[in-house]
Amino acid sequence: IRDTFPVSVKEGASATDLEREIHESFISNQVKHFVGRKDVLKNLHKLAKTPMTESVSPIILAGDAGLGKSAIMAQFTKEFRNQNKDWKVLPYFVGVSPGSNEIRNILYRIASDLKSRGVEVGEIPEDYKELRLKFPSYLEEASYSGNFLIVIDALNQILPKDRGTSLDWLPNGCKVKM
Repeated sequence: IRDTFPVSVKEGASATDLEREIHESFISNQVKHFVGRKDVLKNLHKLAKTPMTESVSPIILAGDAGLGKSAIMAQFTKEFRNQNKDWKVLPYFVGVSPGSNEIRNILYRIASDLKSRGVEVGEIPEDYKELRLKFPSYLEEASYSGNFLIVIDALNQILPKDRGTSLDWLPNGCKVKM
């Protein structure tokens, strides 16, 4: 696995840093042989750059297993970062690391990434219920801290624990693109 997904994390790195590096390694591996799908990528770029109004709904790419949705999302993440240096892109690929399919870990990682990029989130709660309640405020605070794009791939792999599969943890009227 380490040969396929090499991870280079500095000594003393946090668990969040390791998690981030695993996801970045996944992106690198997915885009190595990516070809085509220019129409889908063009639409994703267009939707992601749609001017913000009062709120934005999540952008969802759906399809049968094995069609390359994760590869598309990885390629899109890479392209969007390269073309939009003023945006902070937070990628999260459910299932690529242990525990990455638990909603608590997903929200914690996103909150930690926002905090590491200068968003004032304060102390991030370990308890899922408290974290879920605070999550919309983290996203709201991020909207005042610059342009953010949060990419979450493979929502269908989230475990049903804590109603993760209900997607009710996605805030309505969010000003951060997800």
